[in-house]
Amino acid sequence: MSETVLKFLVSELRIVRIICQNNKCAAVVETTVDDLDRYFRGWCCPLCKEPFRHDDLGNNFLTELQNALRGLKKIQDKVQVEFVLPVKNDK
Repeated sequence: MSETVLKFLVSELRIVRIICQNNKCAAVVETTVDDLDRYFRGWCCPLCKEPFRHDDLGNNFLTELQNALRGLKKIQDKVQVEFVLPVKNDK
């Protein structure tokens, strides 16, 4: 049995979609990787203003994600990171 997969390199990522999971908000914000920190400067949902953090974790993971993606893009001549996602077949 063969499996269909979707493969993409981190260096190919241009648009990020952030989906709020706080209290029935479900806001969806699409932005470029480079603008991620501008949209989420306060590290909270731009619509409902609920924070995107966990009490045990003090890091701003959206900023860390942005920095990691930018860093990997800068060294793509030395290393590439590829995500492989299975494609669900509804047959």
